[in-house]
Amino acid sequence: MVSDVLSLAGFLLGVGLQLVALVGLVRYISSDATTRGIPYPRLLAVVCALTLVPLVYYVAARRRHGRDSPPTADERRSLFAALASLGAWLPAASVAPPDVGSQALYTVGFLAVSVPVAYLVAFRDVWSRLKSAVR
Repeated sequence: MVSDVLSLAGFLLGVGLQLVALVGLVRYISSDATTRGIPYPRLLAVVCALTLVPLVYYVAARRRHGRDSPPTADERRSLFAALASLGAWLPAASVAPPDVGSQALYTVGFLAVSVPVAYLVAFRDVWSRLKSAVR
């Protein structure tokens, strides 16, 4: 009985994190691509979230198209949601045993790490500081 409840909770946690990651990724890529003037931003965002293959094009197009204004609060929240959920779900799905309950426990553990890291990247601009320090 307990294992059934834990399995259901793990399944719902995994599906929920995947949905949060997809929505966050679509919203962030769409608004960032619109701001940068990249053609077809909404289509690019949906295709990137579903297949991740056009992500290479998006990263290359970001470098060619500059940005005049800093990211908006909505873009930062979307980036945070995508990074935190992907940063917890992907490692948990890769490292945990194939038991759904174990994956849920691993996901919660990885959330303890991915949420602060996503916050630093999305809201405190740590990524650009690290890039400038390396150069």
